[in-house]
Amino acid sequence: GTCGNGRTGLTCAKCRSGYYASAGTDGACRSCDGGHAALLVAAIGLCTVALTAVHVGVNWPISRSSSTTMSCIFLAGMAVTTVLTFNVYASFDFVATSPLAELF
Repeated sequence: GTCGNGRTGLTCAKCRSGYYASAGTDGACRSCDGGHAALLVAAIGLCTVALTAVHVGVNWPISRSSSTTMSCIFLAGMAVTTVLTFNVYASFDFVATSPLAELF
C-alpha cells in the first residue's frame, strides 16, 4: 500500500523531505514554509544588543564598584537562562502519566 498524509518509509512513520509532523491528532505532514528565519534574525539582533549592553555595563567605571548593578546583571542572566530552559522543555513531546498527569 501507500502512505497517506505525506508520510513515507517502511511503516509510514516519517515525513517526506521538506515536511514536518504536525502536533494535531491526524498525524499529517505539513510543508515547511521557512517562516522562522525572520524570528531567528531578530533573536540574533536582540542578543547582540543585550551583550553589548552587558559589556558596557560591566566595563563602565561607575558600575564596576557597584555591587547592586552587578547583582542585577547576574539576576537578569539567570532569568534569561531560566526562560530558555523552559522553552527547551516545552519543545519536548512529553505525555504525562500518573501521578504527573494530575499536576498538569
